[in-house]
Formats: sequence, C-alpha cells, structure tokens
Amino acid sequence: MQRRVLEFWRVGPFFAAVLFAACARKPAPSPDSATGAPRAAPPTTAVDSAAAIELRTDRASYRAGDNATLTIVNHTKEEWTFNPCTRTLERESGTGWQVVPEGRMCPMEAWILGPSATRTAPTSFGGSLDAGRYRLVIAFASAGEPRGSSVRATSAPLTITK
Repeated sequence: MQRRVLEFWRVGPFFAAVLFAACARKPAPSPDSATGAPRAAPPTTAVDSAAAIELRTDRASYRAGDNATLTIVNHTKEEWTFNPCTRTLERESGTGWQVVPEGRMCPMEAWILGPSATRTAPTSFGGSLDAGRYRLVIAFASAGEPRGSSVRATSAPLTITK
C-alpha cells in the first residue's frame, strides 16, 4: 500500500500537468463551409450584469469573519458556468472600487446556472478585513454558443464591521 501511494505521488503531478494542458488548449477554428478557410472564433464579449445575472447577499451588513449566502439569479435564456469560490471582493475607496487580495484557495469546478434559474452558494468574509463598504463580483462564462461570452455579476454594496 505504501509503495502505491509513493508511486502515485511520483506520477500524480505529471497527470495533473497533462490534464491542465489538455483543458487549456483551444480547438482550431472550424473551416468556413463556403471558402474552406479557417473561420475566426467569435470575439469574447463582456456584458454588464445589470439585466443578465443578479448577485444578492443575504444581508446588507456583516462582521469580518462572517459567513454569507449568495443568491444568483439568471435573467437570461442562456446557460452560464461559474465558480462561487473564485468570487472577487472589492472595497470602495476615494478613487472607486479596488480589488481586495484575499489569497483564497478554490477547487477547480464549474457550477451551472440554467436559463431563468436561481442558485444559492456559500461564501465568507476574512477575519482581517477592515471596516468599510465592499461588494462581491462573480464572473460567468457562456455554457452555450457562441463560446467566449462572459458576464460579470456585481452585488449591491455591503458593509463590513469589526
């Protein structure tokens, strides 16, 4: 048993690298049926989430270190993928909204948000956050065609207290 574990740890990083490379590789453009030339991929588009996806928190005020429940509402007829763990926390400053580096470790997973669907997800706020106004941002990628479409959903501002 110990030998098998040692063998796994010796080859495990290799398989992880192969899996990462396979997932990161983009497929070649498909040829245009009329000319036989490669068809260019559609441009990546980012959409403001004001009408597309709504991101809500269960409260308007939290203490540093609190847990929260996010509610995500898809107002489109499209299917989206996202990872609630990789959400971004932004703090309001005199010059606008600034990303707060948190150093979170997140699993590589994709949640599906179906057309006109609602999902909830847990999150937490670090215990070392300074008091202030914050907001959360989650990036969504189109699960359908055209590939490359994306949406950023931004929550309403919330307050963090000590």
